[in-house]
Amino acid sequence: MTAWTWAAVAVMAVVSAHLATTAVVRWSRDQAVRTPPHPCCVGPEPHPVAWSRVVPLASWLQHRGRCPTCAATIPRTLLAVEVASIGVLVAGVAVHPGLQLLLVLPVLWSAVVATPIDLAHRIIPNRLTHPLALWSLAVVTVLAATSGQWSQWRLAMVAGFGLAGGLLAVSLVYELLRGQPGIGMGDIKWGLPIGITVGWLGIGSVLVWLYATVAVSLVVMVGLVVTGRARIASRVPYGPYLAFGVVVGILFAQPVLDLLYG
Repeated sequence: MTAWTWAAVAVMAVVSAHLATTAVVRWSRDQAVRTPPHPCCVGPEPHPVAWSRVVPLASWLQHRGRCPTCAATIPRTLLAVEVASIGVLVAGVAVHPGLQLLLVLPVLWSAVVATPIDLAHRIIPNRLTHPLALWSLAVVTVLAATSGQWSQWRLAMVAGFGLAGGLLAVSLVYELLRGQPGIGMGDIKWGLPIGITVGWLGIGSVLVWLYATVAVSLVVMVGLVVTGRARIASRVPYGPYLAFGVVVGILFAQPVLDLLYG
């Protein structure tokens, strides 16, 4: 890609990082993201912060993880969200150039945003899942109409509704056996755009997403059992597992397939 293209990507990465941290903070408080989302302090008494003081990564390092106005501590989680959102955007552009970025990037971004919210509050907000599902359905249909790849569209639909339906079925069976839902509705609704995206990318991406999601969940659960913390295994939310599968299935499907099948 040209230097101008990468310059545009850099601008998008900065915007993406700011939107990601804003979404994590405000959706965790069940608040809408304002348009435009003006930067605010995340301390006990939120207040506006000048745009010049919230440059992703640079501001956190410059002010040593504290608000430049009130000195409130800025969680390291938000720094990680900034780094991850920039990383997945750049990787997404490099791996999937072209119009399908309109489908891929929002789902990658959602993985970055959903993970800290789910870990902290055990919820994936409707403010994320509902617009993302509608966007994914619309974009994948436009991509199929403009390219004529209706077979891929059908695979995307099967993967999307199949994943959401599969998660719902698992949750209902778990509730029947244990008396409580096994998987939250946020995960189930998020499954639709996830499945649509990996389905559009091909059966290989679907398989790698499945492998990665199952593998990381098993590793975490076994690790908790081995370290004597088996009791909290059932309290670990499923969102981070889904997010890990998203990143691997979208960005690393081909290397993983090459490793597994030569």
